[in-house]
Amino acid sequence: MIEEPSAQQFIAIAPGILFLGIFGTGVSFALAAHAQRGLGICATAIIMNLESVFTAVASHIVMGEVLALAALGGGLMILAGGLIVQLKG
Repeated sequence: MIEEPSAQQFIAIAPGILFLGIFGTGVSFALAAHAQRGLGICATAIIMNLESVFTAVASHIVMGEVLALAALGGGLMILAGGLIVQLKG
């Protein structure tokens, strides 16, 4: 309500929106659906729980994001939980 976006601003961000829509949503969903066809229920659940960890690592590699210590610790705990479940199963 406060901002007044212009057509120039929309044109400037349109490539980013298209990239995110096509690759961030469409391609990633298609790849995940294809990969899940050959996996069991437990393996699929573990991989879906690790999605946030994969996203954080990818943002660090691709975008140069700096991960806070809490984010690194949380990611390591999620990863450790997935590994423990996989090793016991």
